[in-house]
Amino acid sequence: MSISVKPIKRSKALVRFSQEHHYNLLLVWKIKEGFRHNIDLSRISDYIIYFYDEDLLIHFKNEEADLFAILKEDHPLLIRAIEEHQQLCAIVEKIRIDKYNLDLIKKFSELLEKHIRFEERLLFNYLESKYSEMEVIKIGEKYKGKPIDASDNWEDKFWITKK
Repeated sequence: MSISVKPIKRSKALVRFSQEHHYNLLLVWKIKEGFRHNIDLSRISDYIIYFYDEDLLIHFKNEEADLFAILKEDHPLLIRAIEEHQQLCAIVEKIRIDKYNLDLIKKFSELLEKHIRFEERLLFNYLESKYSEMEVIKIGEKYKGKPIDASDNWEDKFWITKK
């Protein structure tokens, strides 16, 4: 028996952010592939730092500035999202200092995956129910176009092993 899981249909305001979440989940997968192939931790750390600087930090700032703007400061979903953004940023700053720390890299990977699942399954669904049609159009227009993919310019594709 096969179970079919339908992808979540996103409003135009959130499509770009969901697409970027796809690239962020690919980062998690690449980290896991690095572990699986015993890649030197500094190579994985360098990629995390690059991806964070070129993609993830921008993604967080855009979410906080535009998507989360309709939530009140004390809303529990907003509080969780912001706290997790801050935790992820703090972990990356520690990785910059200690590129061989397996626990930090794992913690980053696990929290990023958990955070994306939270935003996609809970926060984004809630936001879609609260946005007016005009707000959806406005945000959708602002973020129209190709989502960020920092991996396009990274040369050390450690997650691809040659057999």
